[in-house]
Amino acid sequence: RYLGFEVKELGKPGEPEGVASAFAFNAALQPPPTDDEPHPPLYKFTYDAKSSKHAAAKTGNISLDGVQEHRERYGAKYALVVAPGFEEGALEKRCEQVGVTPMRAADLGRLLEYTVTFGAIALDTLEAMFRLRDPKKVTQWVEALEASLNAKRKLTIDIFLKALDALRGKVPDALPPGLISFTCREQLGVTTVRDEDVIRLVRGLQILVPDLRSEERRVGKECRSRWS
Repeated sequence: RYLGFEVKELGKPGEPEGVASAFAFNAALQPPPTDDEPHPPLYKFTYDAKSSKHAAAKTGNISLDGVQEHRERYGAKYALVVAPGFEEGALEKRCEQVGVTPMRAADLGRLLEYTVTFGAIALDTLEAMFRLRDPKKVTQWVEALEASLNAKRKLTIDIFLKALDALRGKVPDALPPGLISFTCREQLGVTTVRDEDVIRLVRGLQILVPDLRSEERRVGKECRSRWS
């Protein structure tokens, strides 16, 4: 949910932990509607968490066939299993056979850290990770993502706060992202900042400040609505 997915939690016996759907920030990327799904997601996946007394969960204890069944039952394109670690050996082959992405909990934590640091990660970018079937390759992909996000970063938290300070007391209650991006460009000299950069950054800040409504006097109703 913090990464921007729409989540349906399940977690009952015989069910996955939940189903997550990705709706693209850019409406042009959304699949066309159908009678069965008038608002189809870009993709969706089932997810399960596996705990272990040891550093690595044994392949035989992960129930990959059950994870595959969950994916098929809910019509998901992908299936994700998160564990502290995974036993090396037959895991990659079995995950390839049943179409499951194994992910270390530490790598999931890094994605959350990236979201705080760089703002919301585009969900169409994250889709590439779900095509991987080896936890080591997932780790490598997550590491490479940091460098990519850092290279593309246009708006920092420091610049964002300076823009809010510059606008304090000068605008009405409603404060749209476009006004913040305009302030960054015109007053702070960060000429490449656009509305979407502001929205991504604030979605990332929601991890640190889950209830942005407490910031009502500072950011305004319209800004909160678009950020959510």
